[in-house]
Amino acid sequence: MQPPKSSGDTFIILRKYATKVTKPRIVISKKVARLAVDRNRIKRLFREALKEINKEINLEGQGITVIIKKNIAESKKDQIKKDIEKLLNKNV
Repeated sequence: MQPPKSSGDTFIILRKYATKVTKPRIVISKKVARLAVDRNRIKRLFREALKEINKEINLEGQGITVIIKKNIAESKKDQIKKDIEKLLNKNV
């Protein structure tokens, strides 16, 4: 059984068992990234990174919610992917 919550410096990953295939939810408030352009870029980066991780690690059947804590719009997808993998494998 995987832990339901993994927390890092920039984001939190919440996992719960889902009976159907669901797309990951990315939550980011206006306090974190004021501009909609930044919020949309962060969401796009996380979706792309999670899609690549799903090919390597099967995340099917898990409802993934990502809560963003810091504005990381200037980050690269590869760095975000490494951070996500580190959190997912931290407590396995």
